[in-house]
Amino acid sequence: MSSKWVSTRKGQTKDASPAQAPSGKAVRKEPSISNERFESRLMECEIKIDKGRPRSAESILTEISEQYSIPSALNIKLGILLAQTLSAQGKFDESLKTLHSIKDEDAFGDIDSELRIAFDLQKAVSLNGTGDADKAEAQLKETLRSVLDSDSDQLLGNVYVAFADVYNGQKDYKASFSYAEKGLDASRDL
Repeated sequence: MSSKWVSTRKGQTKDASPAQAPSGKAVRKEPSISNERFESRLMECEIKIDKGRPRSAESILTEISEQYSIPSALNIKLGILLAQTLSAQGKFDESLKTLHSIKDEDAFGDIDSELRIAFDLQKAVSLNGTGDADKAEAQLKETLRSVLDSDSDQLLGNVYVAFADVYNGQKDYKASFSYAEKGLDASRDL
């Protein structure tokens, strides 16, 4: 699922500090990454996900998080994309854990509405992937209200497609087809 996000508010960079690499060795984090470089790497990951290479995207995201001290607002963006890569690999429980950790970020309450919608949408997708269609449907209803109340319809098509997936899993093919058509129509209108 590709997503288009507006820029988040600028956060404060943290001081460089040692971190643990997957190998267990201490790695010194760079003090910061430029917004341009960060956005470029995220776009690279979105393209890899769209091309069916979520493991490669996960590797890049892990590398970024291990090498740089990232401001909270940008870390939220990175976390949502990581949750998407995990879902694309069928790792829905891990995706939900990643999303849960994002809610603990200091800046979560200050993120823009489009990023919050992307978070809520990914949560619904992950819930559906774990087989919890009722919670996924409830989350999608909230997310749809948020999209319709916001100034941006960028993710409307994705919300409808997620509804289609939920109803398809419940074998309600009529509703699934209806939402898939709505998703296609919303995407065309952009």
